[in-house]
Amino acid sequence: DEARRAATWVLLLARDEHSLGAAAELAADDRLPPVALDVIRRWGGSAIRPLVDASSELSPRGRAIALQMASDLAARAEPAPDVLRSLRAALRALLSSDEATVVAAGA
Repeated sequence: DEARRAATWVLLLARDEHSLGAAAELAADDRLPPVALDVIRRWGGSAIRPLVDASSELSPRGRAIALQMASDLAARAEPAPDVLRSLRAALRALLSSDEATVVAAGA
């Protein structure tokens, strides 16, 4: 667990898009330090699409966290129209999910 958190941290610092899914899963379990979330925020709009793309492969809580992160970034950035469409579609799917955790996070 410690090794996974450390590896995710290093990959986030290197702006490795593939680490965003692992970061969302760790955040869903309250195992991602707040400083790591700050690193993701510094990515700005460039993290939105990878978070949306990764969300479909994550646990229900991880999916909700990934889309929450993407939404927060979209509120601060001006994502391209196609990125915004993808995010909105993923959020709509989140709201129609049967998973109670996912529905609560998306509401």
